[in-house]
Amino acid sequence: MKKKLSILFIVLLLCNNSYAKDLTGTIIYCENWRNKAFSFRKNPEAWKYTTFEFITSLSVDVISIRKFKLKEERYDYKVELQKIIMESSTIRYSIDRKKLTLNDDKRCKIIKNENFKPKEIMKKNLDKVIAKQKQLNKI
Repeated sequence: MKKKLSILFIVLLLCNNSYAKDLTGTIIYCENWRNKAFSFRKNPEAWKYTTFEFITSLSVDVISIRKFKLKEERYDYKVELQKIIMESSTIRYSIDRKKLTLNDDKRCKIIKNENFKPKEIMKKNLDKVIAKQKQLNKI
């Protein structure tokens, strides 16, 4: 009986991690600056860009643009069957593994280019957002 229980325990343990994947080295780039008609949103503050650079099998560096500022943070992540989850006490990111969407809102893509530098790209995006806002300002 003990032998059967231990075998069952090991099988269940292995089954639980069968969909987990080590994402080390993977970069995911997400953006949402279009409306439903796929044209630019009028308010640049609503343009959202986020990159995820998976550093180890447990941690990810997240760079995002929020309120005209570049924000860099490191999160722990977990890979579930349908989602990749990163969360802190204040924010939660969820990437749908099938649709490649972030929080069911932003479209994402996996970056295969080894020369892709997330921080540089995000700085360019921030400059674009700020320039558009300055263009819209009346004073």
